[in-house]
Amino acid sequence: MLASAPRQFASDVALEVFIHGEGRDIPLGSTLDGPISVPLSESWFVRHCDHELGDAHLPELLAEVKRAAIPGLSLSSLRHVSPSAMADIATLDHLTYLDLFNTSANDDVVGALRPLDKLAGLDLSGTAISDAASGHISELTALRRLSLGWTDLTSEGVGALARRTTLTHLSLRGVSIDASALRAIASLPLEHLDLQETALGDLELEALADLSPTLAHLNLAYSAVTQDGVALLAAFPRLRALVLRGSAVRRDAPEIRSLEQKLGGATLGTHGEVGGLVF
Repeated sequence: MLASAPRQFASDVALEVFIHGEGRDIPLGSTLDGPISVPLSESWFVRHCDHELGDAHLPELLAEVKRAAIPGLSLSSLRHVSPSAMADIATLDHLTYLDLFNTSANDDVVGALRPLDKLAGLDLSGTAISDAASGHISELTALRRLSLGWTDLTSEGVGALARRTTLTHLSLRGVSIDASALRAIASLPLEHLDLQETALGDLELEALADLSPTLAHLNLAYSAVTQDGVALLAAFPRLRALVLRGSAVRRDAPEIRSLEQKLGGATLGTHGEVGGLVF
């Protein structure tokens, strides 16, 4: 929800402006059309209107983000921006959100981000990072939300994230991990955990038992879990959303009917946040 007295943001740089929502990003408009009302909070970010932006024009974008104290920046799918150019993002020491989804970002880029001590949200999904990035990520002291889907991280690299004890939201979509990684991250105060397309089964799910006090949202879509494994989630007192789409769970199983009574049917909030039991 926007603040009662929003800031009017204008820029000579062609920027698309968004609010970062729980389930999806909410477009607010383009600076090409004039000033945009943005919230006083740190929940908004910008993306350049030129989706073919490359190294030559990245300095102008970074300078504008710094000048206007824009809290969040997305370079999502800007494949023409090189890792060496991305290193200059480290000069934006006020950033609270950075989206590098589907870019050429690698371990060196993540290492360069260590000075960003206000960075609370980071999306590295679909990038070329490896387990080496985990050590750099652990040094981002304000980090709460992290997306690492469809990367080459292994259980060792994911387990190392347990050192970043501020994490509350973690997405590991499509990452190849085992129970050892889950046991490690179960020590974190995670509220949202996305394990879609991880091929995890019931035995691995047992490794999440220590998340019982904090976990509110769990995505197990397209995994190998069954109703037998999912049954243990009934004891998670804060669980409000469970996504089982495409899994091996039988919806008519007694354990699932009991969970549905607890969680309710699927719901979708105004910012795309999912609630209830989702098949």
